[in-house]
Amino acid sequence: MLEIVELILPIFAVVALGWGLARFGFVDEPGERGLNALVYWITTPALLFRTMATMRPPEIADAGLLGAYFSAALAVYALALVGARMAGRSALDWRAVAAMGVTFSNSVLMGIPIVERAYGAEGLVMLTLIISIHGAIFIGLSTMLIEVARGAARPAATLRATALAVVKNPFLAAIAAGFAWDLAGLRLPTVVDRTLAMIGAATVPVALVTVGAGLARIRLAGALGPGAAIAAAKLLLMPAAVWVAARHVFALPPHAVAVAVTSAALPSGINAFILARRYEIAIAETTAAILLSTVVAPVTLAAVLALTRP
Repeated sequence: MLEIVELILPIFAVVALGWGLARFGFVDEPGERGLNALVYWITTPALLFRTMATMRPPEIADAGLLGAYFSAALAVYALALVGARMAGRSALDWRAVAAMGVTFSNSVLMGIPIVERAYGAEGLVMLTLIISIHGAIFIGLSTMLIEVARGAARPAATLRATALAVVKNPFLAAIAAGFAWDLAGLRLPTVVDRTLAMIGAATVPVALVTVGAGLARIRLAGALGPGAAIAAAKLLLMPAAVWVAARHVFALPPHAVAVAVTSAALPSGINAFILARRYEIAIAETTAAILLSTVVAPVTLAAVLALTRP
């Protein structure tokens, strides 16, 4: 257990550092946007491209891993839609945003540092495969449900907009380019490889500082109740469902089970807030879910790592 604590605490200590830097004025809002841009456009794409270009994914990290993770995640998404309806939230657009908050993990800013430290390069490849279709599935599905709820049921237009968003996403573009490079049997020149390694190495500390700085600016706006329900489902129901699917349905090996469940146990990702802001629905509740799930995540992630890590 001490090893798990030693793994988790430094990560959240850097998040706390970012919170303190923003809270006491050392990193202002333009500075936070600059750090976000650095992570979003430069360091993370470099890390993801190099990961895919220099290590062919293990065989188990194909249909089995993705099938286990996303079959469970889609089941949880459906349960969240039904649960929100039973709790009195009849509006489909609100329920779609909440369901995304329950199922969409902070896989890049939080997942990459944790998985890389806990499971090494092989685990990072598995996480990268999950990230590669994570956004396309849940952003696309949630967007379509919101459009239908608002009477703009244009599936073809929605699909085109989603496809365009996927193509423009630097994470997915870097993953696809790295995979294609590896599939072609090419090797990165030494200078390029070392340059990408240096740039990618900045992802973990800068991303964690950015998460903390963002948390310092979050306002709950009286949405603690629904936000806590979304956060609880994200940290408890989502990893439990993935564990059942990965271990008992798809019978994945322990290492793959651990990576899948750890990814599922991450706090809610910022993309849920972005979708909420875009459609001006459930903004406060989504914000509260992101904050609460990030604050509680050290405890739940420590438990997940202790139970699943080979």
